[in-house]
Amino acid sequence: MGAADAWCTPALGHKGRPAHVLSVLVDADRLDALCRAVFEHTTTLGVRVSPVERRSLRRDQVRVRVGAAEVGVKRGFLDGRVVTAQPEYDDVVAAARANGLPVTRVLAALHGFAAAQGIDGLDQALRPE
Repeated sequence: MGAADAWCTPALGHKGRPAHVLSVLVDADRLDALCRAVFEHTTTLGVRVSPVERRSLRRDQVRVRVGAAEVGVKRGFLDGRVVTAQPEYDDVVAAARANGLPVTRVLAALHGFAAAQGIDGLDQALRPE
């Protein structure tokens, strides 16, 4: 439906019944269609709508070789510098399989790459040459 993000949170409903709170971040131009989908696909009788502001980092993705595979890593920039980097989990799993290693070893190799360059933290090490 074009939502920027969506999540479910367990909750207690009326009379202590188990329930879920569905939260969705969506642009105003998609709000009506999203509400319609929620009404059609859930048992809810009402939707609360609250305007919120979302801020996100400028981001890109780089590829980092880990043995016989490559792992995509999303980097987030603040004021032109990398402040966070997150490996794509599916790529980490694929690299683990390709290298015959546990996932934790592939993640350690990504952090080791940073240490080998004398840079503190994965995020700084993943800057392209």
